[in-house]
Amino acid sequence: MQRKFQPAALLLIGSLALSLTSCSSLPFNTKGMAKNAERLVRGEVVPSGKQVNVWFVKTKDNDLELVSVPKARLNSDALKSAVEALLQGPDNSESEQGLGTEIPGGTILLGIKNEGDSIEINLSKRFASGGGPTSIQTRLEQLARTVKEIDSSKQLFVSVEGQRLSATTADGLEISQPINFGG
Repeated sequence: MQRKFQPAALLLIGSLALSLTSCSSLPFNTKGMAKNAERLVRGEVVPSGKQVNVWFVKTKDNDLELVSVPKARLNSDALKSAVEALLQGPDNSESEQGLGTEIPGGTILLGIKNEGDSIEINLSKRFASGGGPTSIQTRLEQLARTVKEIDSSKQLFVSVEGQRLSATTADGLEISQPINFGG
């Protein structure tokens, strides 16, 4: 069976073909497009001025110091964006500059409650696994400083799998809540 095309369909196909063949003569800024495409692939395209600061660690004189690093804000919720960027850890460029994190890879943000005068961050159990008390204390400080960058007026509480972080879930480290780092 042979199909017959309507005149409107033929006109549409012809117009489309003509427009596609004439694209090469349009004045596009392909360098800017390539740069934006690269940023899209990395998930960094955000409106100007839309950044959050996260806290990573860097070795200095055999000690770890906390360092604030600006990151692109990937959604409209600055707090969620900052915590997610912190949990992702430093990118390759930042790692090459000696930045790291004490937060174990694979830690997942399970939820944020931002109500009243407190913020509760709920993380996967990976956050409290291994590394010893000093590592866990550094993780908590990284998280607290990152949250305080967004809202310093609220108290921070940290939960793991829905349970407030305590000495039993954190390698014996005495943990009092709210978390009071981030000065």
